[in-house]
Amino acid sequence: MKKVFIVLIICFVIAASAFFMWSNPELGQDMGNAITTFFDNLIEGKYKEYTTEFKINDLAVSNSDFYFKTLTDDQKKMYTAVAVAVKDIEPVAKIKGYENNIDDVIVTDASAAMEAFFADHPEAFYVDMQYEVYTIKSVFGKNVQIKLKYTSEDKNVIKEQANTLKSKIDSIISGITATTEIEKEIQLHDKLCEMVQYYNYTNIDDIPVDKHTSYGALVKNSAVCDGISKAMQILLDKAGIENILVIGQIDELHAWNLVKLDGQWYHLDATSNKSLKDNSNYIIHSYFNVTTNEILKTHTIQKREVLPEANSTKYNYYIYKNLYIKNIDDFNLKLQSIISDNKNNKILEFAVEQGIADVPDKMISSMQTNKNTEYLTENLTKVSYYNILNSYIVKKVL
Repeated sequence: MKKVFIVLIICFVIAASAFFMWSNPELGQDMGNAITTFFDNLIEGKYKEYTTEFKINDLAVSNSDFYFKTLTDDQKKMYTAVAVAVKDIEPVAKIKGYENNIDDVIVTDASAAMEAFFADHPEAFYVDMQYEVYTIKSVFGKNVQIKLKYTSEDKNVIKEQANTLKSKIDSIISGITATTEIEKEIQLHDKLCEMVQYYNYTNIDDIPVDKHTSYGALVKNSAVCDGISKAMQILLDKAGIENILVIGQIDELHAWNLVKLDGQWYHLDATSNKSLKDNSNYIIHSYFNVTTNEILKTHTIQKREVLPEANSTKYNYYIYKNLYIKNIDDFNLKLQSIISDNKNNKILEFAVEQGIADVPDKMISSMQTNKNTEYLTENLTKVSYYNILNSYIVKKVL
């Protein structure tokens, strides 16, 4: 009789608990999540905070937590789980300690975490940007997982590609002869622009995955803006130059870099420095180390509130290289000095201070007077040029 009584009590407690969880779903799920987390921690180990010490692979960049630090606690847990899964090339990221139960919030958090992960980790080139979020419901609550997709199902193929990319990066870095950060940046920018071709597309949804990656840019030498920017990101990092990937828009989604030199930040858009309308393969510097105010004339910036402001002009390419004409300069004398020092056999580059008017007319007059016929067209009356921001790119007559 006593045993029967104990069994009845147990059944009553189970039934009462089930009724309580049914009538208080949110509280029930919170309790369930706590139980699930407890057993996960018991079996797999406790959740560990992500830091820059965490390395996904041998290509890992040192400044790998900028966007991580902008996330909420739950988003950080998702990011960390993804980083752990990618390190082991596992298809599922199991989120530990995630506390929210609302489906829409879970999806929003996953989107924020994945976007931050891709921006912080250009070395994770083998992770497809498409992913799926799962919530597995049970009496214990919701277990959140992110299903990842890789560019290959064979881990050995991925590891071989990573070794190929590392060899390419090491080769580029070993070829850098500069000793100062600004000169290293110039050499890396020009090398990347020389070796990569912008991948032209009709439909953005049809762009191959590798065109969005550092692997596409550096190994296959073909990429779109985010692939070029991720290549720039990893090259600068390996050269010891702190930088951040920036997402924004021109006419559509676009990516570039923020670069830190001597404690000041500068915008560097290598893709736009390759995008002359005639598809020529010139390497230009119109968007090399410009200020936030300058780049906002043509770009919009996502998450601007979390990004550092770029206010310095010290290492703007044209100012640094003395290719900048000021209001106080004699336009003709300064331009002729720039022309005489020009070693580029395809183009002439220079920039002017805001407020200088009629630059094309002044340029033509100076070139006619000084017989710079290598730049003059149509019976020496015109020049072929591009005006980008405050810079002028003049084509030589070949």
